[in-house]
Amino acid sequence: MRATFEIDAKLVLLLHEIAERRGMTASALVEEAIRVVAGVNASPGPAENRSRPLPSWPMGQPLVDVSNREELDSTMDGPGAAQQLYGSSVRT
Repeated sequence: MRATFEIDAKLVLLLHEIAERRGMTASALVEEAIRVVAGVNASPGPAENRSRPLPSWPMGQPLVDVSNREELDSTMDGPGAAQQLYGSSVRT
């Protein structure tokens, strides 16, 4: 989420210096500071080490076995490929 704040320029410089020393982004440092002040759980770590789960959707059983290269190629390149892959008409 993006937010804009009016902050004293000296504090912003200090923020960037501390973040650089810790090897983290200014955003991650601000996030950590808010957690400390609010008494919320500790930071999950530097942003590059955090892994959030990828989104997923219940899509039912696959209509094509993607490990079978021939079946996949013929389905993707053949007539009505979108219908076979997605199970419904799709505009292209």
